[in-house]
Amino acid sequence: ITDCNLDSWYCNFFNLALAVLYCIYLTFFVNLVIFQKNNFFWEEQIMSMHAKLAQTMTDRDTNAYKELLHEDVVFVFHKSGNEFGKAEWMSMVEGMMGNEKFINESSRCVYENDDIMVSHDFMSYPDDTREAVMAVAMLKDGKIIRFETGATSLD
Repeated sequence: ITDCNLDSWYCNFFNLALAVLYCIYLTFFVNLVIFQKNNFFWEEQIMSMHAKLAQTMTDRDTNAYKELLHEDVVFVFHKSGNEFGKAEWMSMVEGMMGNEKFINESSRCVYENDDIMVSHDFMSYPDDTREAVMAVAMLKDGKIIRFETGATSLD
C-alpha cells in the first residue's frame, strides 16, 4: 500500500488504516451499484402521506386518492359541522377534481408521523373564492382514518 520501512509501528498502522478505508469504500460502492440495479434506492422510497395526497391532487387522480383512504374514514368540516363517509366524500372529490377551477394553489406539510399528518393549503374554488385550509389527518395502517379541516376565507 505504501512503501516505507516495515519496522516502524506508525507505517504499519498507516497501511492498516488505508486497507480498512479501502474496504469501506468498496463495500459502499458495491452496495450502491446493487441498489441502483434493483432500483431499490431511487425508485422504491416510501412517500409520506402528504406527498401522496399532493401528487393525487396535482394529477387529479381520484383512484389514487381513494386508495389513501381507510374503509372507515370520516371527513369533518368544522366550517359547517358536516361529517362524511368514504363513498359520500369520494363523490365530492370526483366533482372537485373534475372541475379545472378547483385548484390546490399550494400545500405545506406542517407535521407528519405514522399516526398524524397536519397540512396547510391555499385553495381556489369554482365560485372564484379562496380559502386557507388547515387539515389534520389521523392515520391508521398507512391510510387516512379521520380527516378534519378548518378553513378561513381569503376574500
